[in-house]
Amino acid sequence: MNRFFILFGLFLPLLGFGQYRLSGKITDEEQQPIFGVQVFSEELKIGTTSDEDGFYEINNIPEGTYTFTYNYLGFETVQKEVTFYKNNVVLNIRLKESVFHMEEVIVSTPFSKLQSENVMKVEHKSIK
Repeated sequence: MNRFFILFGLFLPLLGFGQYRLSGKITDEEQQPIFGVQVFSEELKIGTTSDEDGFYEINNIPEGTYTFTYNYLGFETVQKEVTFYKNNVVLNIRLKESVFHMEEVIVSTPFSKLQSENVMKVEHKSIK
């Protein structure tokens, strides 16, 4: 019987730590769901991606305040600070489109001969 109380006493503090959930829907400016948005918390090292309906969910978040980053190519990155205390959090995100700029692309191959014997053609192309 004493073992039961000892084990219960060891696990009782763990019950006090809340495990929370962050969920919501990610849409564009026209309220269309966005599939594949990356949602990540650097502090917690956990994340997920949105499904085809724009829905996302992250479970087992400990009590506290954390920053979550919402990232998708072609849209502005959004960062939200979320506090978890006694409740799960539903956070719907609307992403704005952004322009993706790229100056140039360099493609090269590894040397298979001595550098003095290698002839390598280099071309420069702009994105235009």
